[in-house]
Amino acid sequence: MNMLQSNSINTKAKTIKKIILSENCRQRVKPTLLRDVKTEALLVFSRTALERYFKNIEEIGWEPTVGADEETIYVYSSLKELLLDLQEYVVNVDYLVEISQHKTSSIELRQLAKYEEPLIAYYDVMA
Repeated sequence: MNMLQSNSINTKAKTIKKIILSENCRQRVKPTLLRDVKTEALLVFSRTALERYFKNIEEIGWEPTVGADEETIYVYSSLKELLLDLQEYVVNVDYLVEISQHKTSSIELRQLAKYEEPLIAYYDVMA
């Protein structure tokens, strides 16, 4: 493979990554240190858990209660605000699953999967 082909593949991988991330997370900061990857895996787990929690509340119509009404409203709004922040900066598990499932379909996704491999590994250990 020559230098031109390598640059073309890298450009395609970056384009695919931007498309996938834009649908999942708008302003992601990719960690470089191992401890930061572990932290990101925990945040991915938190985001996914909160998304599923609020989805269940909406689908079932379940109203969780915590103490008095004011406390319930406070907890609900705090969790919702946390979810919005996580959606802004952290990918969810669907992004990782999609990359893992389709990495054999193209070179670009294979490269992206290799790039995300530490995060996928730590998330798998936690989940």
